[in-house]
Amino acid sequence: YLIISFRLYLTLSIYEAGGRRQRCVLKKGDSYTMRKKLSLLGSALKGDLKVCEFALTNVCTAKCKFCSIWTQKPKVFVDLEKTKKAISHLAQIGTRFITLTGGEPLTHPHFEEIIDHCTEHNIITAVLNADARLLTTERIDALKRAKVDVACISIDHHTDEIASESQSIPGIMKHIEKAESE
Repeated sequence: YLIISFRLYLTLSIYEAGGRRQRCVLKKGDSYTMRKKLSLLGSALKGDLKVCEFALTNVCTAKCKFCSIWTQKPKVFVDLEKTKKAISHLAQIGTRFITLTGGEPLTHPHFEEIIDHCTEHNIITAVLNADARLLTTERIDALKRAKVDVACISIDHHTDEIASESQSIPGIMKHIEKAESE
């Protein structure tokens, strides 16, 4: 997987320095990031880290040779209100990390609201997508607004020819390079 991070993971920097405790200083607007990280750290330290993979849709723009989700019918998107209710329940039982998948999660008409709901619950959110063509400037801006932590692009080989053939996305490596530069 190629991982493109829109928000750098801040390392919690509470440490002993010359006998004094030091703590990190966050830039204005980064408090949600720290809340999520502290929540994740607390769960990990207690040995109670819960993670979830949540499929938003079976709609997919790729036609990967190793996956048949793109052949499924009917094409569906999970209901927004049911999704929010499920995420709230997952947070209540201690889930601290969600990977939103599909199909292609960026095709969901409410993906920004879903990610935002995860952020409201201090859940670190990753979006796993197969088609870098969908990472347009507008979608990247939407992911940033929603405070997604990690966007992952699935690739199957380091050469464009084999990767493009595997996912049936011509020029996939060029699309990934373009998304990285955005």
